[in-house]
Amino acid sequence: MKNRITDVCREMSELGLQGKKGKISGNVVITAWANVGRNGNFNRIHTHPNSSWSGVYYVATGARDHSRAENGLIEMIEPRLGVKMVPIPGDPFGEKLTFDPEVGMMLVFPNCLQHFNYPFFGDGERISISFNVLIANFMITDETTDS
Repeated sequence: MKNRITDVCREMSELGLQGKKGKISGNVVITAWANVGRNGNFNRIHTHPNSSWSGVYYVATGARDHSRAENGLIEMIEPRLGVKMVPIPGDPFGEKLTFDPEVGMMLVFPNCLQHFNYPFFGDGERISISFNVLIANFMITDETTDS
């Protein structure tokens, strides 16, 4: 799991190189913890400071009561204030983004992205591993030069 988290976070960081070919190297520090949710449990809106990336991996999702709307979903919140103040064709920003957790699903997102879990109603336990990844002392190696 540690290698998968590290690989995904490196790839996402390299996407930020804005079209340049390069590799990011540095010290990767992962902090992780388990969450066990039972009937009625939820997580309030929050962020994860002091990290480069944050994420969650779903180990078990329990047996959800599908008659309840948004039961157990995770929602990401648009962090930019005033994003809806000036309309953009297609209106691509500011919409809520929700995910229906599945066993084996991993979500990785910028640490500043506010998010929360709707209450879970159902039988069994929802087990997830949440994590923060800090890429410290990083360097970008330019791969545009010919060897």
